[in-house]
Amino acid sequence: MSLEEFRDRLQRQKEQDKPNTVFPEGCYGASNAPLVFVGPSPGGGEVDAEYSARNFDANGAYWNFEFNEPFEEWSNGFRTSLKPIVETVLQLPLSEGSNKLFAFVNFDWIQNPDSSQVPMSRVNEGKAVVLKVLKEIQPRIIVALDTKAYKALVQVIKIDYCLVDLKSQNVRIRTASPNSYHREVKAHLIEGHGELNGSVFLKSPQHPARIYNADYAERVSITLRKAYEAVVNSEELCVHLD
Repeated sequence: MSLEEFRDRLQRQKEQDKPNTVFPEGCYGASNAPLVFVGPSPGGGEVDAEYSARNFDANGAYWNFEFNEPFEEWSNGFRTSLKPIVETVLQLPLSEGSNKLFAFVNFDWIQNPDSSQVPMSRVNEGKAVVLKVLKEIQPRIIVALDTKAYKALVQVIKIDYCLVDLKSQNVRIRTASPNSYHREVKAHLIEGHGELNGSVFLKSPQHPARIYNADYAERVSITLRKAYEAVVNSEELCVHLD
């Protein structure tokens, strides 16, 4: 799980034909993405959006495609935070191809910007879909965007795998407020027989859509990268960022 592997996936996109990968509604990004963000639902819509059956052929699987929409057209929080997160976690600038190496997978498929309004019935309905898409992508780093997605993803992963926690952690990461800190980071190694074995599963300290400060975005980015490294190297996570 190194920069070399990430660049190899990028090279495969350039040299090989697009695979016959199809993403269901609510999932979009590189079909061989080493970095996958998992959320409860797509945002940017209406809380009271009418229910409709999930489309399982939504054409959201990209190949050798610069997925720049999140950096340029999504909400202010995403435009502030996603670029440093992607570049820092993958250790690769957008200009060198990291914009072709990430994807979003959602439990729900109806546009809803408020996680608390996403019914658990739809999250539960989407669990099998999320697991299937993750196994198809075979990411090396999976980042749950919020607590609801994290808890659901723990249940999904534990169907076929075990989660190995960090050995220990010493964390003090200032939020956007002067006297508020994150004191814990959720980070695990996925172990088992299957496509996700050896991948790292993290929870973002804050949902990227709710990060409006560039300095806070940088702290979250560094934290995610250091958590990934600590898990891979079986080391203590020690992060103090003010």
